[in-house]
Amino acid sequence: IVMLHLILEYKPDIKVIWITFPETKYLNNYYEVSEKWKEIFKINLEEIFIDIPADVNFNDKEAFPKHPYDSYFVGITSEESVKRRITLKTKGKFYKKNDGMIRIAPLANWQINAIAAYILSNKLPFLESYKNEGFESRTVTGFTEDLYAFRLNQLNELKHRNIISYNQLITEYPGLKNYV
Repeated sequence: IVMLHLILEYKPDIKVIWITFPETKYLNNYYEVSEKWKEIFKINLEEIFIDIPADVNFNDKEAFPKHPYDSYFVGITSEESVKRRITLKTKGKFYKKNDGMIRIAPLANWQINAIAAYILSNKLPFLESYKNEGFESRTVTGFTEDLYAFRLNQLNELKHRNIISYNQLITEYPGLKNYV
């Protein structure tokens, strides 16, 4: 959220790409927040839906769509996880990946309190789960080394946080009830 806002301040017409998974609509108020961003900031948004059912073990990042860009911004911080802290320390804020893409992480050294203060002081739309669980909670469903385990952890949290959304997801993907 912070990274997006900072970039939009500099270049309001930049193309914004959001990648979502099928269960995204159940995990948070993603679509509500997405609509607010479109309305308030008039973002040039491309949403990419990765159609991989939530009950399928998926760790193949090669399946993600390719774009003609040579770099991308991410709003990750070293406080989010041990793995991110290690990666950012060893690779730095500018990191050329094996596929040639350059990942740029300008917020790498920001602390959670600074992120929260920026979001609140700029009145940026953000996910409900940040209100309920704090800004230190992780709300994404993808882009971890063990995507399958991470997604299942998110589903378990959803079951405790919002049983109605959990039941809707189980109805759509019945195989998930075996894992949660």
